[in-house]
Amino acid sequence: MILLLIICISLPKILKSPDLDKSVFIRIGETIFQNTSTTSGVRIATSRHIQIWVSFYANIHLPGAAPCPLDPTNCWESFPDDPDQFKDRLRQNRQNFVLWEEKNWPFHNFTLSDPADIKTYKELGRWYHRDTGQMILYAVRNTTDDGQQK
Repeated sequence: MILLLIICISLPKILKSPDLDKSVFIRIGETIFQNTSTTSGVRIATSRHIQIWVSFYANIHLPGAAPCPLDPTNCWESFPDDPDQFKDRLRQNRQNFVLWEEKNWPFHNFTLSDPADIKTYKELGRWYHRDTGQMILYAVRNTTDDGQQK
């Protein structure tokens, strides 16, 4: 009887899918896929905490796409804490998207939502996950040195 009670109490936890909390990363990946025209892999600047998930789901629809391993050049923890150098690094790495994370954003000198950055970053969506807090996906706009759209 006690064994049956223990099983009944723990059964909902056992049956719960471990991937339910990954659904937010699937939605982010879908948004990236819908906003890109490339037929090769999409590069997204994120924290190292979620790089594998976001990159995987953003590239899963590409023919012959393999799961994306952790690429340190896509993790913004290695980027400079300067807005102009940050933008330069994105362009050097050919990254067209940045995913800002409330709990993991390491930069104190700037955010991506400053009014001055509207020429550089276009907000594509907002999501929440308990491990990252609020997340905002930005497309990196291609601009020339004088701020004109290419």
